Amino acid sequence: MTTDTTQRLLQPHPDLPLTLTEVGAGRPVLVLHGGGGPVTVTGIVVHFTANSRAFAPTHPGW
Repeated sequence: MTTDTTQRLLQPHPDLPLTLTEVGAGRPVLVLHGGGGPVTVTGIVVHFTANSRAFAPTHPGW
């Protein structure tokens, strides 16, 4: 299991910054947070990193 974490800022549109966190290695999994913000999916991201590479973007406004 790999727990390498990469965090980067993407800007798909001039007024739309997006933070993307990547954790783990293997098959890609996209994890989207709900209204409670990115901290609410931390456990899910950790769970997926056992066998996958989790991509967890922080939605604009958070």
